[in-house]
Amino acid sequence: TVDPKFLRKPRPGVPQRDRIDQYSLDELVSLIRWILSDGCLRTDDEIVNEMVRELGFKRRGTRIEARVLEAIQRVRRSS
Repeated sequence: TVDPKFLRKPRPGVPQRDRIDQYSLDELVSLIRWILSDGCLRTDDEIVNEMVRELGFKRRGTRIEARVLEAIQRVRRSS
């Protein structure tokens, strides 16, 4: 089987930052859309975990989780 990462569109040009509140909601939404662009089904928890890794955070804090879940909801509303 093919690694889903190879099926994704090119990564958006969102740089890694030190804190979650330094990201705009639009930046987070673009990263979530990119993660989902491989067509694999994921739970919200799996999306949050992948976003934490992609954003370069060492741990998954409550603020990070809340902000990413907010972005997930925006993606779902616009789909």
